[in-house]
Amino acid sequence: MDIQFRETLSTEEEKGLAEMMQDVFGSTVGETEAKEDFINEPYAHILLKDGEQIVGNLDLHHSTGLYENKKVSIGGLSIGILEAYRKHGYGNKMISMAMEHLKSKNYDLGFLAAAPGTASLYERYGWQILKVPYTWENVNGKIKSDTDGMIIPLAKPDLVETIQEGKTPLHIGRGYW
Repeated sequence: MDIQFRETLSTEEEKGLAEMMQDVFGSTVGETEAKEDFINEPYAHILLKDGEQIVGNLDLHHSTGLYENKKVSIGGLSIGILEAYRKHGYGNKMISMAMEHLKSKNYDLGFLAAAPGTASLYERYGWQILKVPYTWENVNGKIKSDTDGMIIPLAKPDLVETIQEGKTPLHIGRGYW
């Protein structure tokens, strides 16, 4: 097993990643939602490979959001691993690498949308369940909202505390991940 940090992917890796992501998320994310909402493109990947096959991926994201009409620099992640490769510690290694990277980028805070049953995994790294809804702008300019968000202090721990104690939704920008 090999874990690699990559800012760019080869054509073969892009194809392999798309196939792996379809296997992991195909039954949970509808085609319309994927095209309209998942529009924040990752700026880097942490790939889990078994030989040349991509069996896991962690995408790193950046967005400029808003909280109480003030700009917020947000770093984020999303992870998917084929079921046969789960529960072997690979996800923990990938998340640890991602957390080091996100902290080095000086983002105000980190954000992720937690799939059902995964919050406890992220809580091990200091992520907190977001106590207010989050919003994003989809490809059509529509503002949408959800409540499965998690945040973590990065450069501005006071901001996370303010968000968690407030009532205003966190706007994460254009698209989500």
